[in-house]
Amino acid sequence: MKRLVAAIPFLFFVACAPGPDASLREAEKALKVQDSEAALTHFREAYELSLPREYFFGKHSDVYEKVIFSANRENLAVVSEKKGKLSFTVYRASKKRASYSLSALPPWISLSPSGDYAIVLKEEKDEKCSLQLYSIQGRKKEQVSDALTCEQRPAVSDAGMAYYWEDGRIARYSVESEKSELYERFPDRPYKNIPAFASYYASPNGKIYLTYGSAGAYKLYNVTEKLNLLRKDVSTYRIYFDPQGNPAVIMGGAGKQKLVVLDASKANIEYELAEKVWEDVVLIEPKKYYFTEAGATKFFDGKESELPFWVQSLGAGKDKVYLHSQTGRLIVWTGSTPPAESILIYNKGISVDENR
Repeated sequence: MKRLVAAIPFLFFVACAPGPDASLREAEKALKVQDSEAALTHFREAYELSLPREYFFGKHSDVYEKVIFSANRENLAVVSEKKGKLSFTVYRASKKRASYSLSALPPWISLSPSGDYAIVLKEEKDEKCSLQLYSIQGRKKEQVSDALTCEQRPAVSDAGMAYYWEDGRIARYSVESEKSELYERFPDRPYKNIPAFASYYASPNGKIYLTYGSAGAYKLYNVTEKLNLLRKDVSTYRIYFDPQGNPAVIMGGAGKQKLVVLDASKANIEYELAEKVWEDVVLIEPKKYYFTEAGATKFFDGKESELPFWVQSLGAGKDKVYLHSQTGRLIVWTGSTPPAESILIYNKGISVDENR
């Protein structure tokens, strides 16, 4: 366990807005009783309250249950709760496009690459989920299916074609024809006696990808009119995309995982990134990317540097990176250095963070 720091003087916060002060006092109380976890929670809150308004998507007080990013890096969606009511709101840059009410927090939401469609899994009775497809421009909602397994991650293309898992088969639904169909071919389980789960991702260049598997063993497919196996040695379900729409997957064993970027047209390996314990990543260029690892948020452009944020997920914008923080706020990172008094708070938080 890291050594707890002594009580913290507050003299340098006199000039700050009152926002961080209450959280700093709570952090000091937690340190006095050697509760490092509570102290860290209060330091995180104090740090973000000390940052200038321009660091945030929305207000300082806005927190989000989920943040979803489109593959073309121009749209995002947030799930938030206000006055006891959940809502799902889609933005292009900072401009609001549409908002919908939700009865409960969905297990999965995905945007089409253009942000013109959204697909939502909604929990129903008997551990089943319904699948709802939203047309953002037309502000229309359609019920695709009402009795699906919740253990899946559907996707929707820019053409309004939803891909999902139904009755142990790949299924798709067309907004244009309002018809669904099942694929004849089944994807192969990595292990015959272990259940496998389907995760779909829509790329900005129009391709649909599927990972199928579990427990660190997944197969990667491209879904067209056929089911095309691309890789059979993928380590996680997650698929990332570089700015050109090429898919990137994690390969390798625990502690020695590589992020591998594939050529979308040939499925050959374009390039590999270093062995790490990859948690999340935003690809900018082949040798330029943001990532999270062991609780830290970092940037690599030939050398590695750490960003002063506690982050649960990353998302790419056209000229910025979105950081969904541990407190639920959405930080817009353009590379500017936070104020010195904010960094002091961050460093105090790091000193009691047992994951760092």
